[in-house]
Amino acid sequence: MRRPTPAIRRLCLVIDMEGYSRHKNMAQLDAQNRILTIVRSVCRRARIKLSHMVRQDKGDGVMLLLPVGVDEARVVAALVLGLRNALHEANRNPEQWGTLRLRAALTQGVVHTGDLGYVGQAVVEACRLVDVPELKDGLARAKATSDLAFIVADDLFRDVVEQDYPGLPSSEFHPFNVALKEYTGTAWITLAPKGPAVDPYASAHTTRLIGGIFVGVVAVESAAIIADGLWDLLADDDTGATTAPPPSIPAGEANRDHETGDDDDEDHPDDDPEEHEEVVDDEDHPDVDHYVHY
Repeated sequence: MRRPTPAIRRLCLVIDMEGYSRHKNMAQLDAQNRILTIVRSVCRRARIKLSHMVRQDKGDGVMLLLPVGVDEARVVAALVLGLRNALHEANRNPEQWGTLRLRAALTQGVVHTGDLGYVGQAVVEACRLVDVPELKDGLARAKATSDLAFIVADDLFRDVVEQDYPGLPSSEFHPFNVALKEYTGTAWITLAPKGPAVDPYASAHTTRLIGGIFVGVVAVESAAIIADGLWDLLADDDTGATTAPPPSIPAGEANRDHETGDDDDEDHPDDDPEEHEEVVDDEDHPDVDHYVHY
């Protein structure tokens, strides 16, 4: 038996769209484009470059493996609030799809890079949790008040959410027992209310120095907007995410996953991604065998 690839502990986020298969092709194309915009917005809120994520596209959603060593107290809150805020912005102009409604699952655990994708209980668990009936039913019942149902694995809830870090009150999460296929356990669900979400880490009525620029902030919401804009200006130019083959998931779910081949270059949305391929140096990503960086 050959030596296994490194076991790297990561946060795993899976996002799935409600009612994807009921829509026609043009609406699905519109929805996929808007999901990519939402993912970019969430990355800005988390202060993580999209190119530092490992992203696996599915037709009706996306899986993200977050970088090693992130500040989970801040990042977990940013994922929940960032998804809520990005959905609010996306749904201000519904376009062909209509109002986007999302389910999201967040887990943690060691992940290996395999020959065909990713191996690890965090990946399996996230793929299971995003499809549990309780999450689907909760989102369906809350159509008037919420467009986002977010579920967190029990160990991650106790490590992070239960500690009541800024922007992540544990009282908004409710436990239930999961019994789905081979997975059983406890998970925690929150139905995020509709509307914009303030960034708790953007200080109000302060002046801060960012990249040599003094920024006077007069309101919390303005601070979040300005910080997001400055993050885009100060970040490097590689806005694309690292993509790879589908993750290792239980049989029966793989047949609905497929790569969309999105081009993440915002400056050249019509370019052929193959014209801009650059193989990432393995030394920069010791836990990755063969990523392609767009």
